[in-house]
Amino acid sequence: MQHASAKLVQVEVQWGFERFSIRVRDDGVGLEPQLIAHGRDGHWGIQGMRERTRQLGGSLEILSDSNGTLVELKIPASRAYVGSD
Repeated sequence: MQHASAKLVQVEVQWGFERFSIRVRDDGVGLEPQLIAHGRDGHWGIQGMRERTRQLGGSLEILSDSNGTLVELKIPASRAYVGSD
């Protein structure tokens, strides 16, 4: 919230038989497209999230504009829940 100048952050978590998903949305100033695409040199935040998501067979979507940012993570249930094989 600090860097984004956000006043509101919403978190939505859904778990189902097919997948687990989490969606985080804020009303901050947004992220630059370059940062979303490549992350920040010397930092592993966005790059690390993408790498871990790929390892789990999931998807990560980051959408941002001057009205805020949305980060949505989806992971197959078979990877998200213990004993769901």
